[in-house]
Amino acid sequence: MPVVETLSVEEARRRRAEVLACVGGDESDLRDRAARYMLNAEELAALTELNELDYLLSE
Repeated sequence: MPVVETLSVEEARRRRAEVLACVGGDESDLRDRAARYMLNAEELAALTELNELDYLLSE
């Protein structure tokens, strides 16, 4: 069952920074490798979370 979590804008930005730090901190490299289907499971999950946070932050 999915978990619904309510985040403030500040919390969402902080979480986004944490996710990026977990995968090396280079978002453009992560997205480039994703475009070439070169992500492992952890990196793919991080990219999915980044996309979700971007949507919530309207970025």
